[in-house]
Amino acid sequence: MIESTKCPIFSLTYGFLVYPQDDSSPSDEESSPSPHLRPLLLADHHDGASGIVYNIDDSFCKLVDDPTFIDRTRFIIHFYERKELMVIHAPPRFGKTSNLKMLHLFFDIPVDPYGTPVQNYIKQKRAFFDDLLTCRDMDSFFCMDYIASHPVIFLDFMKLDTENVESFNVSLRMMMSALFESHGYLANSPLLSREEHGIFHKDAHPSLKEDVGAMGGLILARLLHKHHNRSCIVLIDNYDAPVAKMIVKGNKDDSMSQILKTLTDLMKGLFKYNTFVSHSLLTGISSIGSVYTQEVKNLSHYSIFENATLSNFYGLKFRDVEYFVKRFGSQKWVNEARRTYEGYHSLATNEKMLAVQSFIKFIEDSGKVIDYEPIPILLQLEELLKYDKFGKVIEKTLETNTTIVKKRPPFSEQDIKNLHGLVSKPKNEANKATQVEQLMLQFLQENGVYTIISKDDTTHKVDIVVPNLEIKKLLQHLLYTENFFVEKYQLTREKMGHFVDSIIKLNDKRESFQTMISAIRSLFEKVIPETESEFRAPLYSLPRLMGNESFLRVDNEVLGPNKTIIDTLLIRKDKTLIIFEFKFGRDSASAALLDVVNKKKYEVKTDEKPSNTILVGLHFSSRRDCSVSYLHNKFNAKEAIAIEEKMT
Repeated sequence: MIESTKCPIFSLTYGFLVYPQDDSSPSDEESSPSPHLRPLLLADHHDGASGIVYNIDDSFCKLVDDPTFIDRTRFIIHFYERKELMVIHAPPRFGKTSNLKMLHLFFDIPVDPYGTPVQNYIKQKRAFFDDLLTCRDMDSFFCMDYIASHPVIFLDFMKLDTENVESFNVSLRMMMSALFESHGYLANSPLLSREEHGIFHKDAHPSLKEDVGAMGGLILARLLHKHHNRSCIVLIDNYDAPVAKMIVKGNKDDSMSQILKTLTDLMKGLFKYNTFVSHSLLTGISSIGSVYTQEVKNLSHYSIFENATLSNFYGLKFRDVEYFVKRFGSQKWVNEARRTYEGYHSLATNEKMLAVQSFIKFIEDSGKVIDYEPIPILLQLEELLKYDKFGKVIEKTLETNTTIVKKRPPFSEQDIKNLHGLVSKPKNEANKATQVEQLMLQFLQENGVYTIISKDDTTHKVDIVVPNLEIKKLLQHLLYTENFFVEKYQLTREKMGHFVDSIIKLNDKRESFQTMISAIRSLFEKVIPETESEFRAPLYSLPRLMGNESFLRVDNEVLGPNKTIIDTLLIRKDKTLIIFEFKFGRDSASAALLDVVNKKKYEVKTDEKPSNTILVGLHFSSRRDCSVSYLHNKFNAKEAIAIEEKMT
């Protein structure tokens, strides 16, 4: 990790941005050789240089300027010395894109419109990386030899649209056209023949056919190799994104087979038949992307959680938490940070890891957990989370370990269709249900919803668990809707509203607690919860769902004084603080209240001083017996008032 560094790149001349055209054909006003390039003025000082400079991307440079930057540049040497075609899987927010941009900036060769290396830019690159670990402390000779040493092909598969075959082909053509334009100097290269110039112009055009688009990577690599007389490096971000989109949305014209074939051809062109590529890195979230890489046998697949070396280049570990807290905040932040964000398990090192973006947001919010960074795939799976779909399966995973048989790549087209069927249709074909459900849990695990805590290489069984409180609460918020409780407990919205209203009207009168007990028993009149977590779920969720105008805060599993945990905390608009401690099928309401009082959980920090404080111990049994023990503006358990309703 380093201090903020002033980015020296782009201090001399012009750069460019690629802008897609509304019309697929270039206008007459646009000049060759680069009809889709718009010059971008980056500095007024030319220092004797002029014109367009290709192969400069300053996005990583801007990351280094951020005070929360973590120096992972040692990965550059690791990547290059392995001399292999790598595929790395990691959940969202673990730094995959940042590392790709770092490699892109380090290796790519800045050139002028005729493909001649621009030495001023190369010197600036060296000066920039000289301040970073890989060149400062590791191997300065490596940096001198290999900075700006290879042409780079950079693709982002998130740009591919899989809704139907036509939209996919259009997005593929535009992606490949933008890739060719980013190397537009080849159109003027004196090292290419007239025929090769013609090939470049044809393949750079967005109207090229889909079969040509699929082989565009191979064609471009050959042209780059001839111009530079050096092998290419291929970097692909979100390589699995097209499959994830098909799992969520399917295909309107049932063109999955055709799309997967084109993607397979693209991968074969880039890697299987391509002698012009020496190094590559594909990054993605899920190994399900192997459905179109399986014919490329020379790809090496890695998970950051199962490779000790890679785990040092992705995500965060406890030492990083300590560093940031020491630099930006208070030691008091450590417990909240570790409890909320730590928990992704590295099988290789037996350490717990954190998602980078989640923790950085915590630091930027001054050590407060204001909201949670969403996992993108979960926001797209609303249909899957319904109780009668897959919601009941996910709910069981919230509190306990779950064992699944993890399928090893490669995956098949039928796997993708089965997963999409689980998302889009009612569950059927019972003989396949367990297998498909386990594959969906594996897909969610690779997306960061779960983490593997143990595995058996012989049986391929793995134990998965929700990694931390951030993901648990994110799941709870998405899972627990009004419809979820209507379906699970066969409730009416009137009964749910009656319970929320009883919390809103809770006061120092015994009758208000009797009303609340009756409302709680009514919630479980037809279906009794099996566990304490299932019992708690509607009690903390319904005030959030139905009482937004009456509560300033509704939260569960809150960190209280001295590392204590508060089951449920509510603050009403009248600034009344209500703390619930739940017991299910064991102990008693008085024992629950005693836990709150003895541990002084009522001293929890809130934004404003409470006008009133209500402490509630609540017990519920499998017979629907319900009892409470409560205190109103008192903190001595001996003064508690007890109420009980039993099944008659």
